[in-house]
Amino acid sequence: RLLGYEPDLEMLTKDRNIDELSHHLLSSTFDFVDRKPPTPKEDDASFHQLPVMERPLLKALTTCMDDAVLARYNSNTSMNATGTPLPSPRVSELFRRRDGRAVMAVVEDAFSEEEAAALLALSDCQKRFIPEVSEHRSFAGGSGNDCTHVTGFLQLLVPGAAAQIHRTAHLAWETAKWGHIDESYDPTELRNFFKMEKDDLEQRELKLAQFPYSTRRYPDPMLENRIRSSEHLEYEDFRSLSYHTDHGSDYTILVALSRPEDYVNGHFNLCPESDGILDKRISGRDCPGKISLKPERLSALVFLSSFSHGIDSIDSPGRAVFINELWRYEDVPAPVVERVDEQHFFFNHNYKKDDDDYDDDDDDDTDGGGNDDDDFDDDDDDSNDDID
Repeated sequence: RLLGYEPDLEMLTKDRNIDELSHHLLSSTFDFVDRKPPTPKEDDASFHQLPVMERPLLKALTTCMDDAVLARYNSNTSMNATGTPLPSPRVSELFRRRDGRAVMAVVEDAFSEEEAAALLALSDCQKRFIPEVSEHRSFAGGSGNDCTHVTGFLQLLVPGAAAQIHRTAHLAWETAKWGHIDESYDPTELRNFFKMEKDDLEQRELKLAQFPYSTRRYPDPMLENRIRSSEHLEYEDFRSLSYHTDHGSDYTILVALSRPEDYVNGHFNLCPESDGILDKRISGRDCPGKISLKPERLSALVFLSSFSHGIDSIDSPGRAVFINELWRYEDVPAPVVERVDEQHFFFNHNYKKDDDDYDDDDDDDTDGGGNDDDDFDDDDDDSNDDID
């Protein structure tokens, strides 16, 4: 309340997985380290009746995080200094495309050391209690990252950091004047992308009526956006990240957790002329006006999610970032074990569709009918591609 940020705790825990994990946690035969199988559990409805923050899994994560943050505090002099005012976030640079529209902002001092420590503690504790939230993600050409999904748990357990993500995006939104752009966005235009049947469309439009949201092209990140995904990413075993867009999101906020000198190369690259163009950019060669930079630790890059971005070369370990995507739908509930697309919002079931526009392997992703729908133009035949 003090922050003016009050996420819906019940909505963030509406999936019963948290209650099931709570039962596992309390099982005398369940060991989260050795992953021993749990004993039979009683009906999980009892946990669902508890106040959200009293549920066993969340209490265990809170205790674990308290210990981890205290350990970081005792070993980090920059965290335990007193009398030093926290610097205010500020936009230090705007990057624009040829027509003058801003596509990315650099926000200095976006996070404090305390917020970063809490985030890292959340990531570590989730990996301890819920190993499934971490994945070793390999994409085309040997690119990829090690991802820990903190979506949902971020708002529950580190609300200050979640609020700061919204504030940082809003600062960029105001400075770049994205809210002044008089363009609309009709989400029903995506029906062809999802190849929906008539019944699915009717169900989707019913959900839209129940949860109205902005139809502006660039909604207000504080008032009209919620968190779609929050990921702690490391690149210890990977040396690049293939070019892609964050399809379905409005803004992507990258917070640097490492210093530029901690790793060799590893520049973040954005293609300022690529809005809505999802052709093959594995190497980034076809990227006119490429923007390339290494952000300072705890600064943020806030960019429009529809623009192609990637990393050409990471020549050493040490690169770590905190990536968040804001979209105009509701917050995605915890726990998340893979990227969530718009079908989660509209249908509230596990509809698995790869929509991050990565070409994850050497095979064409298909829609079930043999059609190439991985959003990359793999050849000269446009007949089956989503984008000509």
